[in-house]
Amino acid sequence: MLNVSAADAGVYTCVASNPAGNASNDITFNVLVPPSIDDTASGITMQVIINDTVVLECIASGAPQPQITWSKNSRQMALTDHAMVTEQGQQLLIDGVVAQDAGVYTCEARNSAGEARKDITLDVLVPPYISDAVETVFEVIVNRSVTLECPAVGHPVPRVQWFRDGSL
Repeated sequence: MLNVSAADAGVYTCVASNPAGNASNDITFNVLVPPSIDDTASGITMQVIINDTVVLECIASGAPQPQITWSKNSRQMALTDHAMVTEQGQQLLIDGVVAQDAGVYTCEARNSAGEARKDITLDVLVPPYISDAVETVFEVIVNRSVTLECPAVGHPVPRVQWFRDGSL
């Protein structure tokens, strides 16, 4: 057989016959197909808001069915109640996302015919926060200078605008 494809898999029967009789033998023909990963599943970069739940997908096919493992920033992941694998490894569920969950997640699908990898970048969005340590009442003598501060933090870095009595 030349250029074997997955469709060629099956049970083939060899039958030999002559005037003295018949003989047959079944041969099971398995075709090994290296893993492939659906690139559209989950996208390449995902954004999630802190404390939300996110599902990273690694939809893999192959024959035999590939085994899937997950790593984060090139290190094998320790799975916990916070980060768990579902659907035979094809989904990584992260519950209650924290800022430290940001990074590059890699799913690797492997079987006896080969392996495939997919990287998914997770970006954790953190709402703006303004420090309570900022003075909220200022007194300044006329014709003097004053600097008002608004130390806002978040991810991505928040844009700060100033309003006076509700107007920009």
